[in-house]
Formats: sequence, structure tokens, C-alpha cells
Amino acid sequence: MRFIYTAINAKQKKSHGLITADDKRSAMEKLLLQGLNALELKDEEAALSIGRADLSFLNRDIGSSDIHKAKIKPKKLLALLNQMSIMMKSGVTLSLALDVLIQSEKDKTVKTILDEVHSDLFNGSSLSQAMEKFTAFPKLVVSMIKAGEENGRLDAAFEKCSSIVAKEISIKAKIHSAMVYPAIVLSLVVGLIIIMNTLVLPNFISIFSQFGAELPAITKMVMAISDFIINKWYMILGVILAAVISYKCVKKYSAPAAYAMDKMKLSSSPLGMARKQVLTSRLCYVTSSLLEAGVNIISSLSIARDVISNLYMKDIIDKIINDIKTGSQIHTAVSRHPFFDAIFISMIRIGEESGMLEDSLKKMAKLYEEESDETVKRIITMLEPMLTIVIALIVGTVMISIVMPMFGMYSIIK
Repeated sequence: MRFIYTAINAKQKKSHGLITADDKRSAMEKLLLQGLNALELKDEEAALSIGRADLSFLNRDIGSSDIHKAKIKPKKLLALLNQMSIMMKSGVTLSLALDVLIQSEKDKTVKTILDEVHSDLFNGSSLSQAMEKFTAFPKLVVSMIKAGEENGRLDAAFEKCSSIVAKEISIKAKIHSAMVYPAIVLSLVVGLIIIMNTLVLPNFISIFSQFGAELPAITKMVMAISDFIINKWYMILGVILAAVISYKCVKKYSAPAAYAMDKMKLSSSPLGMARKQVLTSRLCYVTSSLLEAGVNIISSLSIARDVISNLYMKDIIDKIINDIKTGSQIHTAVSRHPFFDAIFISMIRIGEESGMLEDSLKKMAKLYEEESDETVKRIITMLEPMLTIVIALIVGTVMISIVMPMFGMYSIIK
């Protein structure tokens, strides 16, 4: 049963929420274990039916209508999966393991999700069935848990899930760290332009106008840019915002345009190659993990497709799945798409013919991950001198635009 409670803690702070228990007595005992003393406890369905649910919008936990759409941060999900894996390996029952997580969890959203999963188990649902109701649990994780239930290795399923989530977090962290240096340098460039055009140049412009010096073309150009930045800054900001909003709208509402953009992102440029390697590594790792867990190739590829966000690559995987369904061998279906290189196709064929496809995919995942790291390093190495040149050109142009009129002023004074 689910109960709506109003309780106070040791510091006399009042809180509201939902709790699942067999009866009111069990609910009160659960609250006491959480350090809460129940002031009021009502059956959820009865309270809602007579309009007495006095949980305010701001104070209550996320309700049952919203909790299924709530999300859990990847690091939090990883921690939960690791804890479940450790407890299951130690011989702790599934019900008790979930109960331990619920008692120790401080995040209200996560606590409510786990509480409902725990309740569904008591009502006869399997763990995978209880989890798939929530957006918080990715389809990949649910499929792994389902495979673990079928083969009786739920502990291994949780371990594999935590490994996959950890890999996803690692990939995202690498991408973000690779972008830190260019982002910092570009921010410095923008800051330098703003400072030079708003603080330095206006002072020199007033001096030049006082002496009536003839200004060179480069100085007039820089002065015009400076004047535009100072007086029309809102137009620049408006153009940037319009570009960002337009990009997001086109991406969201125009499928052909979104497809074309995603295809362009995987071009033969260094950055496109890095993206392609990262996505291929992710495809290989997820598919191999699912195959090891006992999931069939069609379902594994379908789940891997959902993990990948690039529409162009999703379409390719869809075509591969359809070819396999119609009887094509995996390596034959893959070879029909120039997106994948010859090494990848060869390794798929070797793995398929030897019956060790998951091992081949795992090796390819590691290979593409290493290649993506090297590609990103090369991109950063290329960006460093390019950004240095850009900064030098900006500073040099501004300095020349200031120094050249000074010679004219010197001639007039002389």
C-alpha cells in the first residue's frame, strides 16, 4: 500500500511525502528508521478520492503521475547499479537489497522510484517490468536486467549494467575535457575583442579627433567595428540567439534537416572522424555487452540504436537490422554501408564465423576508443597554433590601427 504522510524529524522540521508499506504500522516503522516521526498517515487512494491530499506542490515528493518521467543523473544511476551488484553478489535477496537502498537514499525522487519498484515486486512484477515503467532507467539497463532474470544471473547483469553506464560517463567526460581548452581560448579571444573595442579604442578615437589627424583605412575599419559593438551589441546577441533557436527548432521539427545535419557531423573532417569513432565504439561496446548477457543480435542492435543519438547512424543500424531479419549474415549487412571501414567488417565476419562475435565487438570498441582519443589529441594540437594566430592577428590589427594615426599626429604637431 502507498501512504501519504506528514512527519517531523529530530530538528522539528516538517516534511511530506509518499511511502510504500504493507500497512500503517509498517509505514510508521519505516518512517522511524528514516528519522521521521509521523504526525499524519493516510491511505493514498482514499485521501485522493475525497480530496484530502494536503501535499503542497512545492513540498511533496513527485507524484505517481510524474515520477515515471523523472530522470536520474548518470553518476547516481551508476552508484545504484554498483550497490545492487555488490549486494546481489554477497547473497542478499533482491527485496532486501532494494529495501537497503530505499533506507539509505536521500534524494526524494530516487527514493520514490525505488519505493514504487519495491512495491511492484511485492505485487508480483519482475524487476525488469517494474523498472521499464520509469524513464529514469534506460532501455539498455532494463534489457540487461531482463536477460539476467532469464538466465538466473542477476548479479552479473547489474555488474554489466554498471560497466556500461560507467563507460558512457567516461566517453562523455572525455568529450567535455577535450573541449575545455578550445572553449577557454575562444572565451579569451571574445573577451579581448570586447575589452579592446569598448575600453581601449574609444579613448584613442577621442584623441585622434581632437588633433584632426587623417585616419588610415585600417583604423577607420577598426573604429567602425568598435562603434558597432558598443552601440549595437544587442543586434549581435540577437543574431546569436536567433541562430541557436533556429538550429534547435530545425533539429526538432524538421526530420530531413536534422538527418542532414547529423550526417554532416560525421564528415571526413578530423572532428567528424572523432565523432564517428566515438559512436562506433559505443555501438560495439553496447552490442557486445548485450550479447554476453544472452540478448539476441536483433534486440542488441535495436537497443544499441536507441543509445546512439545521431539520426544518420540510427538509420544505418535500422537498415542492418532489417537485412539481418530477411536472412542476411551480419557482416554482409554491415558491408553494404560505406560508413564502416574494412577492418570493422572483417572483425565482424571473423567473430560471426568463429561464434565469438561479442569478443570481436569488444576488441573493436577498445580500438575505436583509442583511435578517438588520438584523433581528439590531434585536433587540440592543431587548434593550439591556430588560436594563437587568431589572437595575434586581432591584437596586431588593433595595435596597428592605433600606432599608424600616431605618426600622422606626430607630423601635425611637428
